[in-house]
Amino acid sequence: RKIAFYGDSLTESQFKSFLNLFGTSFITSSPHSLVCPLQTGMLSNNSLSSTVEIPLFFQRDSGGSPFPHDPRSEYSFSPELLSFLQNPPISGGHDNYRTLAIFNIGAHYHNTSWYHEDMNVLLHSLQNIGRSNDIYFFRTNVPGHRHCNPTNPKTFDWIKGTRDVPYNNIDEFLPSLMLDGAIFDWDKFPMWNDYSRVLIKQFNSRFLPGSSWKNVHHSNYVSGLERKNDEKQYPIVHLLDVFEFTSLRRDGHGAAGGDCLHYENPGPVDWWNHLLFSYLNFLSDVLGSSGTVNCRPFE
Repeated sequence: RKIAFYGDSLTESQFKSFLNLFGTSFITSSPHSLVCPLQTGMLSNNSLSSTVEIPLFFQRDSGGSPFPHDPRSEYSFSPELLSFLQNPPISGGHDNYRTLAIFNIGAHYHNTSWYHEDMNVLLHSLQNIGRSNDIYFFRTNVPGHRHCNPTNPKTFDWIKGTRDVPYNNIDEFLPSLMLDGAIFDWDKFPMWNDYSRVLIKQFNSRFLPGSSWKNVHHSNYVSGLERKNDEKQYPIVHLLDVFEFTSLRRDGHGAAGGDCLHYENPGPVDWWNHLLFSYLNFLSDVLGSSGTVNCRPFE
């Protein structure tokens, strides 16, 4: 059992949120590990410990470019990530462990063709690792909210706070995204998320008969994914879609000196991990009822 986060600074925020949600009672450092008590029935006769230690990994990727006119950095899996994904944990053998990994690209991209190319690189890199039993997630991109801080923070009454409240719905947010988000290319995020959804579904279902995944009936898609994974053909990539509910959270970006893309921690990013935990809980029910090795993704 291992858990990896690989992406940009927003992925780092999710990793820090993950650590904070478990707290010091379950997290060790240098290196980070998640120490979990074994449930009744999981202890073997020769077990020397009532806990299991799950190694944790985080690293920023190098893809994209920080600013629109900066030179491009090619996206790739780092040697450290490949080693973490491919090698078994010290406490486990080669066949009795699985890795949960969460990926994202997007915030450092300003060119649509570069984003498309590197999404393909990400998925093909997962395929080349050849571990169909692992569980992979791609997190969608979330834009910031321009003007989240006061015009004059030096004279602003921070005791009272900004009193920002979330948007009521996505339609209320989209006009400001199209108007203000273009300055930072945040307005491209919905298109890139749509592309990622389509590409991931193609990646998951490309082995099915028919010329287009759009023509595949849902029941055949689900059963096909289960069959594909049972045959250990390809990994399955799940979508952690946090775009819409996070876009409503113009609150929580931080106090004076903070930017309007990242959030304070604790804050809205915690709900990315709540969604991840809920998704994994759903998948565990699927595993128990279907007996499949991996899990069916949500539509």
